[in-house]
Amino acid sequence: MSIYFMKKIIFTISLLLLFFTNFGSFTLINGQVKIGDQVWMASNLNVSKFQNGDPIYEAKTKEQWEKAGQNKKAAWCYYKNSAENGTVYGKLYNWYAVNDPRGLAPKGWHVPTKKDCNELVDFLRNIDDYVCTSLKTKTGWKQYEYGGSEEGSDCAYCNGSGQRYSRISYKYIICVICNGTGGDRRYIEKRTISGNGNNKSGFAAKPGSNRYADGEFNKYIGQVAVWWTSTEIDENDARDFYVDNENNRAGSDSKLGKGYGCSIRLIKDKSPEVLEKERLLEEEKRQKELMEQQRKEEERIANEKRIQEEKIAREKKIKEEARINRERQEQIAIKQREEAELRLIQQKKEEEERFLKNIVTVRRTIGKKELGNDFKGTIQEAEELLEKIGPNWRFVFEYEIAKMVDLNGMKGNFSTDRFLDWEESKPYLVKGNDSKYKEAYLITNSVGWRKLTFKEANPQKSYNLFFIKVAN
Repeated sequence: MSIYFMKKIIFTISLLLLFFTNFGSFTLINGQVKIGDQVWMASNLNVSKFQNGDPIYEAKTKEQWEKAGQNKKAAWCYYKNSAENGTVYGKLYNWYAVNDPRGLAPKGWHVPTKKDCNELVDFLRNIDDYVCTSLKTKTGWKQYEYGGSEEGSDCAYCNGSGQRYSRISYKYIICVICNGTGGDRRYIEKRTISGNGNNKSGFAAKPGSNRYADGEFNKYIGQVAVWWTSTEIDENDARDFYVDNENNRAGSDSKLGKGYGCSIRLIKDKSPEVLEKERLLEEEKRQKELMEQQRKEEERIANEKRIQEEKIAREKKIKEEARINRERQEQIAIKQREEAELRLIQQKKEEEERFLKNIVTVRRTIGKKELGNDFKGTIQEAEELLEKIGPNWRFVFEYEIAKMVDLNGMKGNFSTDRFLDWEESKPYLVKGNDSKYKEAYLITNSVGWRKLTFKEANPQKSYNLFFIKVAN
């Protein structure tokens, strides 16, 4: 191989090395940096014209900047209006320049969305715990101090929590300074921490600070980098992407008024292959979400069914218990009624026995005739009683009454204080000599004597009754 040809090869390789520099998982190509599937500009935007050639308004004074924001007019400036700062950090733009239809980005590029920024941080998070450090340049960031000689001061590196920020999601790792005991307010000696990063990502974030909507400049130059996203929140605010020095944070979770001035870092439009890959991933994610939704819906339906079945079972149990209780109460009521009826029957039986016993109790003896107690009733009732008291008692016959009178020597007439103690004019039931029922009653004559009189009995009439005991 000739020396000329060798020199040509070496020259070509040198040019390639200048054009194409690889940082592990990140590749720097001609001012662009490829991080994962994304390609970012390796420096902040520093243009003063829109893509159609129209100039962007430069607002230098505080009043000019504030008025531009109030009028929703696109504007730019250098930090502190210093062109030297522009050389290092690029220009600061308000969000109205971002959103202007004339466009800031060349064809194939765009101002990143919040989603683009989150994708950047998520990719870096899977590679390095210190996302913020990976994004920052190796120089240009101010150092800061923490701790001190005062006994009981918090660890400034972790704000006394014992855990320091490690990623944009604000997950924590044990603080390497206070070893996780920051919450104990232990003594922390004063230390100085470098704010610089390692730029492993190749993003080369520089702390260009920003400008407030009222035209004042944020004094934290060298400590914070803030870029606009194209994601609008509402009429007044939009999302920004930031890298914080002291708290070691990076993220797009904050918002700023559209009149603020921030840096802009462009991102390349994704290739059809990447877009297809993202579409497939998004479709896969959507399918998983649908499956999860379906699972939750099925679970919800199953739970509702279970709850309904449990409700039906409870109602059925309550009804069954109510039925059993109702039947038990009915059985108790029936038993109580039966017992009451039995008591009533027994009571009636006892009363009848007492009544019958009273009837057949010998109240008076006339000669050899024993007479029972009086009672009142019809002929039918008298006959029913005779069946109950048995063959030892019967009705008094008419002739027996006459004999009883004769035994007392009255010969059909007797005084009011003798014989049967009958009440005057009250009919008594006896049997006639012909075995037919008759009424027997007393009539007082003019001289004060009573006369015993008989007449045919009325079956419907209630009489004073008594029986005579049959001789044994």
